[in-house]
Amino acid sequence: MVTDVAVVGFESGLRYLGARLGSPERAETWPVIDGWPPKAGPVHDLVPLSTPDHRSLCRRKRLGTMSGLEIVRPGHFFSDGFAITYRLNGRTDHYVLQSQSAVCTPRFVRADGHCPVP
Repeated sequence: MVTDVAVVGFESGLRYLGARLGSPERAETWPVIDGWPPKAGPVHDLVPLSTPDHRSLCRRKRLGTMSGLEIVRPGHFFSDGFAITYRLNGRTDHYVLQSQSAVCTPRFVRADGHCPVP
């Protein structure tokens, strides 16, 4: 069971609002959803971390995540991944999922429309 998901590396310009779990087969990526936890868009299979049995989400026993972030000041912010805490067979363990991402406020988006990861 996943008990915690934390973003690794974002700076003080963003506030972490939490995470939800869902099926990894979700094809859509929704970089902007109004409000947290999400109530619109492809969020029908998202459940809080406190859900006792995540296995019902996916036949392959894998999970996808969606994290909520609130921008609190203008800037260009980077993340190196996610720190995941989980319990398996009565033991708590941690895993860092390396997955670089970037968040830009409009003034920091490049002319080509991208918010680059360094």
